[in-house]
Amino acid sequence: MRKWFKRIAAGFVLLLMVAASAAWWAIRQTEQVPEFYRLATMDARPGASQDQQRKASRRLTRNFERLQSAAAKEGSWNATFTNEEINAWLDEELPEKFPHLLRRGLSEPRVAIEDGRLRAAARLRNRRFDLVVSCDVRVELTEQPNLLAIRLENLRAGALAIPWSQFLDRISSEAAGGDISVHWDMTDTGPVALLAVPGEHPKFVVKPVMVESIELCAGEIWLAGRSGESAQSDYRPQTSIHRFVSYQPDQKSRRQAMVLRDEDRGSRIR
Repeated sequence: MRKWFKRIAAGFVLLLMVAASAAWWAIRQTEQVPEFYRLATMDARPGASQDQQRKASRRLTRNFERLQSAAAKEGSWNATFTNEEINAWLDEELPEKFPHLLRRGLSEPRVAIEDGRLRAAARLRNRRFDLVVSCDVRVELTEQPNLLAIRLENLRAGALAIPWSQFLDRISSEAAGGDISVHWDMTDTGPVALLAVPGEHPKFVVKPVMVESIELCAGEIWLAGRSGESAQSDYRPQTSIHRFVSYQPDQKSRRQAMVLRDEDRGSRIR
């Protein structure tokens, strides 16, 4: 009986040691900071380049205004936004435009655009922890005009992986609060957020406005599209297209998808 008790006690102590080691490892993992975030945060330190940050933020605002002006006219348009401009804008505008995020402990958001993906991170602080949350984002067009497919990957707290499934409802709820509709396409590699970009609006002089290209290059996001009556009927995506898995588009969108697939097949045969 004594040996049996010792074995149980030894096993219990071993389990405690494993649990403590796992907890220690998890805590250590959450303390790690992604290298891209460390570098981006260093670039935006107060006092180091305040004037440069301000200029970069103003450039993004001007580029966006030029994009709005170009998209309001019939014909093609394009725009480019850089790492530096986006991070400077986030640093200047977050406190004013998104105060509710600050109240929840989120601060210092940064992005790094690499070939094919956007890496995003922010610091999250509360009474219990201080860590950096990060994820990778890939953006594709879809068969349905102006419906973007946003693939979310590698959600982490420090270096500790976190499953996306815990946050899908929360993301949809937060988006709905900002009058943004998000649908989910559940694929074998993870959830893909489907985000509709409005092609028509009472304030649009020329409509619809169609996005035909989105590219994430080294340090830049490049957008292009067309505006006018023929933009939707002649919708031709110029960059990669996400194929729906679980999401069911409406009948009109299905017909559009069939036309695109037939033309794509025809071009390959020729």
